[in-house]
Amino acid sequence: MGKRLSKAEIQRRAIDIRKTDLGLTEYVRLCPYELAREHGIAVHPLGGLSEMGCPEESVAFYASERPDVWSAALVPAGTGQFIVENTSHLPRRRRFNVAHEMAHVLLEHEFDRVMFSAEGRRGCANPSSKDQEWEAEELGAELLLPLVAAYKAARERRTDEEVADLFDVSLLVARWRMNGTGARIVAQRAAAKRANFRRGR
Repeated sequence: MGKRLSKAEIQRRAIDIRKTDLGLTEYVRLCPYELAREHGIAVHPLGGLSEMGCPEESVAFYASERPDVWSAALVPAGTGQFIVENTSHLPRRRRFNVAHEMAHVLLEHEFDRVMFSAEGRRGCANPSSKDQEWEAEELGAELLLPLVAAYKAARERRTDEEVADLFDVSLLVARWRMNGTGARIVAQRAAAKRANFRRGR
């Protein structure tokens, strides 16, 4: 694993992926399921894994007893891989979960741990470093709600609820992108500068 990618590099990659893979600008809603299909990555519900070789007791544990402990995972299958998602989560959270796993695929992350196993044939893989998790979290969010789109929404004084609806993300993600990235602070400072300039003319 090399040096962790910068936020600027992740933003650049997200814009390129949106444009090259799906023909989208930064201001258009992205469907992570379409992105997965574009890259030949199937997305399956957890319940279907028992038919694909995962132990039924493992599937039952994560589906019924502890649905809160996981969101989605990449599953090696021969020379390829697919995504399994926790369908007990709300649709907007599932969109983020799939975007996160696709970020691992797009960043070509390596994996070293198995969550499910089936006699060594298949397993749900987890990333081998915290840096990889951070990169996937940032790229997944950037794909769904690019920083430049957050800046635009902040300039337009959109609420978190409006942003969540516009990009079909959870309210938690909308708040993170609008506040945690500094989008609203940047917009407020820019508005203050414009106001001061007008007063000074």
